[in-house]
Amino acid sequence: MQLTEDFKIALFQRMEREPGFREALLDEIVGCLNQNDVVIGKLMLGDFVEGTLGINQLGKLTHKSPASLNQILDPEIDSETQELFDLIDYLRKNEESHSHENNKRVREL
Repeated sequence: MQLTEDFKIALFQRMEREPGFREALLDEIVGCLNQNDVVIGKLMLGDFVEGTLGINQLGKLTHKSPASLNQILDPEIDSETQELFDLIDYLRKNEESHSHENNKRVREL
């Protein structure tokens, strides 16, 4: 299990410092879902949420309970595909707004 934990820590650190990496991960998640690899897509999306906003913050922002979000992200539960894509759409918009804010701060410096 240590290898998995070390990988997640490295993944989260890279997600924190590289907005382009987060965007590429979202693209990869969509690719998995489009290729009907729902289990991997959901696992990756769960890690993405955990490494960015966190399930509680995402719940507040999307007006969904953490339990509901956990069900959507659970690879063992057959959730509606639209719910997954709605989450991805929200996360993309969140990334775009953060990218825009960061670019604005850089220009101000």
